[in-house]
Amino acid sequence: MRRVHDEVKRSKETYLQHFRAKYGDHHALPAVWIATEALSFGTVVTLWMHSSKGVRSEVARAFGVSEKVLQSWLWSLNEVRNVCAHHGRLWNRELGNKPIIPLRKHHPEWHEPVSFGNERVFAVLTICADALARFAPGSAWPRRVRELVEQSPQAPLRNMGFPARWLDCPVWRSAR
Repeated sequence: MRRVHDEVKRSKETYLQHFRAKYGDHHALPAVWIATEALSFGTVVTLWMHSSKGVRSEVARAFGVSEKVLQSWLWSLNEVRNVCAHHGRLWNRELGNKPIIPLRKHHPEWHEPVSFGNERVFAVLTICADALARFAPGSAWPRRVRELVEQSPQAPLRNMGFPARWLDCPVWRSAR
């Protein structure tokens, strides 16, 4: 909570300046949906991990996966975000925080007709595509990923974990 307080206090966002001016004498922090806008992704992940089991389960249910799977996704996303933020190499990196791929018996769309590993960036891109299909079904992001791949025929897709028929994966259906 100290990190949450510090990050919110450090923020110069107009909405937080307004909150402090209007409500700061009665409330140390704004509502969580306001405060998280000022938090680093790592702090949001830590806040989620320290939330009650009921909250974590409800959030995971919205993603259609178990708490354990969502936690692995959050750590993987945080790792990829940090690599990108520090201009690190991502294309051939083996992830230290490997996301758990949902089980075949509950989520065949993650395995059929194409399966893939969890050690490369393709797995994290697939998590993003799945989340966008759930929460922003009109998003053009999956299609833009496909177009980027098509515009870069020299890109070493195998080193990024892309299976040969990745667009046949139901999670990537909206990219067609």
